[in-house]
Amino acid sequence: MSDHSFLSLVEAVSNSGGLENYLKAVKTFYLSIEKNANLIGKCLITDDIKNYTIHVHALKSAARIIGAMEVSKKAEYLEGAGKDFQKAEAAGNSAEAKRLNQEIHERTSSLISLYTSYLKDLRAIVEFA
Repeated sequence: MSDHSFLSLVEAVSNSGGLENYLKAVKTFYLSIEKNANLIGKCLITDDIKNYTIHVHALKSAARIIGAMEVSKKAEYLEGAGKDFQKAEAAGNSAEAKRLNQEIHERTSSLISLYTSYLKDLRAIVEFA
């Protein structure tokens, strides 16, 4: 197991509506990790902050459902930064947009690293379910 707080099972079962739903949600989360991490990375590389924000929003919600609260919190922060970037860019505030873009780039590797660590961490649960 990685050196992060793994899962908040109380949050997870509460957010997913019961154990059976939780196990299904974990499997869905697990099976989508590589694809979603790649999508987030691709959006970042191409500076597609609009779609980046959409993908980290979806990750925030999916992580919350399975109780991966640290992933959810990091994604929530980056979702907010993405929205703020879009507002700054629309307002013509290029200095603020540049700062937010840099922050998004700097913080995303940590999110993706934590997110992809769940490939190893969730394998036993998915195999059990």
